[in-house]
Amino acid sequence: RHPSLRQGSRRWPAHHGITSGPFADWWASWVLNLEGEAHHRMRRLLSPAFSRRIVEALRPRFGDLAGELADSFARGGRCEFMADFAEPYAARVIAIMLGIAEEEWPTIAAESATVGLAMGVRIREHLPRIEAALAALYDYADAVIAARRREPRDDLVTHLVKSQADEDGLTEAGLTGAELRDALVLLIFGGFDTT
Repeated sequence: RHPSLRQGSRRWPAHHGITSGPFADWWASWVLNLEGEAHHRMRRLLSPAFSRRIVEALRPRFGDLAGELADSFARGGRCEFMADFAEPYAARVIAIMLGIAEEEWPTIAAESATVGLAMGVRIREHLPRIEAALAALYDYADAVIAARRREPRDDLVTHLVKSQADEDGLTEAGLTGAELRDALVLLIFGGFDTT
């Protein structure tokens, strides 16, 4: 809370000379990297989408998915954990949560892993690949947003779409279109990378 303290990763792109462009803009939009009232506003708008009811309803599906993946290598008595379990599990979970077709998980995993290159010290070298992967994740976000506008569900994305600002711009209670897109891309990337 002290005004002279800042989130440590907030200036990571600038530290590497990346001060503008799609990646820098997306990074700056993260709720984690916002300060003060901007941070509190985004938390207020994003938190309800993660209600216990929504998440708990998905728990059985996530358990079934873990069993399905474990069954695929149990007979062999061994696995390469990251490739055989962790990567498909994380990518499929975020696909399920956001209503992306599960069979898209390899693309979600690959694009998220490429965006993850931004966490390394060779970020500038990888920036064209990172920004191309980021654009692909924006395409996924746009498709999911459009689908929920046409056909709302009782899910995380529909709650975020409902909290979007009116078409005239920002309302005190709503997300802008850019904030909604940025948040969904962060959820795709973070849901895969962190998990």
